[in-house]
Amino acid sequence: MRTVHVALIIACFIVCFMLTACDGIVGKRALGEVGMVESGGGILKVTSYPEGAKVFVKENDDFIYMDHTPTILNGLTPGEKEVKITKEGYSDHVETVTVVEGDSVEVNAILEGK
Repeated sequence: MRTVHVALIIACFIVCFMLTACDGIVGKRALGEVGMVESGGGILKVTSYPEGAKVFVKENDDFIYMDHTPTILNGLTPGEKEVKITKEGYSDHVETVTVVEGDSVEVNAILEGK
């Protein structure tokens, strides 16, 4: 019985580690996938109330998950970006911003409960 408990604890640890590692890979998209550049670019600062909302940036008609609020996204290619902020139990917040090379733009969302 003890062996089963130890095996379950190890399995839970592995799953938690994999989810954390995958969130880092999926959450912080690869350069170029959402109009990001290696150096330079613009900065998008996103906050929400309540915190912990998912941040998406639209690229090629699809919203790509980027991170959770609060976050700072560096190296975005200049131009208009549609930003969507979602949290379970709250209405989505969608806003279009203009990212400028070497400058920062902010999105501050107050999410309304459903």
